Amino acid sequence: MAGWRAMAGMHDFVVPDEAAAQAFAEQLAEYGFPCVFARPHPDGGWLVMALDEGPYPVDTVGHRQIEAVSREAAAIARMHGGRPSGGSRFDVGRMAEYRSWTAPIEVRGTKARPPDPEVTVVPAPPLEPLALTPDFATPGIVELAGLDDVPWGDLEHAHGPAADVPDLLRELADGTGEWDEVLDELFGDDLLHQGDCYEATAPALPRYLCCDRCRAGAAVREADRPIVQPGSVERPMLVCAPAAIVERVRSRIPTKEKDHVRHTFGHDRRANRSHQCRAQVRPAGPAA
Repeated sequence: MAGWRAMAGMHDFVVPDEAAAQAFAEQLAEYGFPCVFARPHPDGGWLVMALDEGPYPVDTVGHRQIEAVSREAAAIARMHGGRPSGGSRFDVGRMAEYRSWTAPIEVRGTKARPPDPEVTVVPAPPLEPLALTPDFATPGIVELAGLDDVPWGDLEHAHGPAADVPDLLRELADGTGEWDEVLDELFGDDLLHQGDCYEATAPALPRYLCCDRCRAGAAVREADRPIVQPGSVERPMLVCAPAAIVERVRSRIPTKEKDHVRHTFGHDRRANRSHQCRAQVRPAGPAA
């Protein structure tokens, strides 16, 4: 982002069918997006792409503003049975390239941009020393009390609605699957993606710790092996002082609408197919 004059972006969503794509695109244009494109998605449904011309400052406030706009658009997507599917950020100097896209569905809005959200940046919590004492798993029954009482579908993680979190936690509790793979998807990919916290992070952590302490993964891990070796670059924060970690994460969840920066664009393996589909929308010729 060095050298960018200001930031703009593209917000991507997937909806079930063409009728939903048309209605969603029209509502996005009414909300304020000047250009909305839609085409069939390779994995089914329709990919809807909303051009957000901003401009946003290339700083923390700008990132949080464009993310707030993305969340508002995601709320509209859910009204049409859709979900977020990544997107992109780029310098405003590339605007002409994106305006020239073509697609089976194109809706041109009359507004220059969506409403500009007000963002308040608060200082980060103070650093705290954490003991590097690993937790060892001990046999026990995993109790996931109240798991279904949490409105997971109304919360978000790095890739949109957190409705998949309960099933991932149950896989950890069951102990019959691939503990490391599930744990990596749940925390490394969804709840603590690139070190950021999301709405679903805090309610998921205590339930993960219950699975951890009760050795739900006993069938696939050695009896006296810590989940992650202390000092490892792989999730060291999940090994050290769990109670302190839960409180640390809770302290980072904003009391108002979440306004943290999420750098997921271009790194989400589940959005790769969307990126391929978006490439079909670009006009022929060399990339800018």
